[in-house]
Amino acid sequence: MHSDALEKIRRFALEMREDMVADASDSIYSFHMADSATSSTERERIARLIQHLQDTIKRIEAALKRIKDGTYGFCRITGKPIDRERLEAIPYTDVSREALLHPKAKRI
Repeated sequence: MHSDALEKIRRFALEMREDMVADASDSIYSFHMADSATSSTERERIARLIQHLQDTIKRIEAALKRIKDGTYGFCRITGKPIDRERLEAIPYTDVSREALLHPKAKRI
């Protein structure tokens, strides 16, 4: 992948991580501020949101490490390059479209 395109994706991933960290912080604050009047359903929803944000942040950090290591952009299942359009849309993905149909593909 061209270094300009890779840098663009890296910056996008950094911005996405920053936004998700802020969202997670806001959600954690909301979760802690939930009082007894807050329904258990709402608390569960907030907890799921926090977990999703934390998982995505970890995946973004792993993608940033792959960029640094020079292994970014290759499917962890097939070993083939991931389409640039997919990487631009989901910069933390480590699975190609082709591999999504593979039984080992557990995440996008």
